[in-house]
Amino acid sequence: MEVGPPKVRRRSSRATRSLSARYAITNAEAATFETWVRVHIGLGAELFDWPDPITDAVRTVRFAEDGGFAMAQLAPGWIELSINIEEWS
Repeated sequence: MEVGPPKVRRRSSRATRSLSARYAITNAEAATFETWVRVHIGLGAELFDWPDPITDAVRTVRFAEDGGFAMAQLAPGWIELSINIEEWS
């Protein structure tokens, strides 16, 4: 009798897909974004609708657990917003 790879069960019937994007935003938009994350989506724990910039589809996503977003100064008055999100299907 041959031995193959061990059988593995799925932990969940829902699959996730990792996505990332970067945006150039103003300082005012960065402040608005931080407020939205804190107040409206529970510091990133809640699902939200995100317009995919490539397909124009609206996707239901949440921030990835390994650091959902980061901001870095691009130029005076401009911030680069990098996001890591997971789409749940």
